[in-house]
Amino acid sequence: MKKLIILLGIFVFTQNVKSQKVVSELTITYDITVETKSTNPSIINMFNGATTTAYLKQNSHRTDQVNGLGNTTTIYDSKTNTAAILKEYGQQKLMIKLTAANWIDFNNKYKGVKYTKTTDKKEIAGYNCFKYNGTLADSTSFVVYATEEITPEAKDYNAQFKGIKGLVLQYEMTSGSGDNKIKVINTASKVSTSPVPPAKFELPKSGYRVMTYEESIKK
Repeated sequence: MKKLIILLGIFVFTQNVKSQKVVSELTITYDITVETKSTNPSIINMFNGATTTAYLKQNSHRTDQVNGLGNTTTIYDSKTNTAAILKEYGQQKLMIKLTAANWIDFNNKYKGVKYTKTTDKKEIAGYNCFKYNGTLADSTSFVVYATEEITPEAKDYNAQFKGIKGLVLQYEMTSGSGDNKIKVINTASKVSTSPVPPAKFELPKSGYRVMTYEESIKK
C-alpha cells in the first residue's frame, strides 16, 4: 500500500509538470474592449479595433499598443533593468529612455500589488484560466485571468502581474473617475510560442526625438 501511495504521488507530480509548459519565447495578442459611462465618441473611437501585443524573449520583453490615436511601444531589458518607450502620434515620434531607477518609478503604482486566486474559470485563446482579484496599494481593485498551462520563463515581464502563477491572458486597466472613468480590458486572442526575432528589441537609431524620463513627466 505504501508503495502504491508513493507511485500515485509520483504520477500526480509528473502530470502536473507535463501540464505546465515553461517557455522562453512568447507572443500574445490581446484585443482591447472598453467599459465607460462617457458619451464622448472620441474615447470609443480611440479604442475601436485597438490591440496590445506582448513579445517575450528570455531577458527582454516588448509591448505594443495600437489604438485610434497612435502607437506606444515599451521595450525592457532585464539584464540592465533599462527601458525605452516609443510614442508615435501623427507626425510626432518620441523615444523616452528610462534608467533602472526610472523603470522602478514608472511601475511604482504596482508596488505591493496583491492577488487572491478564486475558483472561477473560463477559457481564453484555448487555455483554461483562473480568475484573480487584484488590489493595488491605493485600494484600486481589478481582475485578471491567468492560465497555469503555460508559464513564461521571464517572471518580471509585467509589474502588474507580479505574484501571478502562469500566463495572464486577460487583464484590466482603469483610469479617470465618475462618468469619465474608463476600464480598458485586454483579452488574448492568440498565443504563439514561435521564436521572437531579436530585432523586435532593437531601438530605432533615427527618426525619433529622444527625451529623458524626467523630461517626459514634467508638467
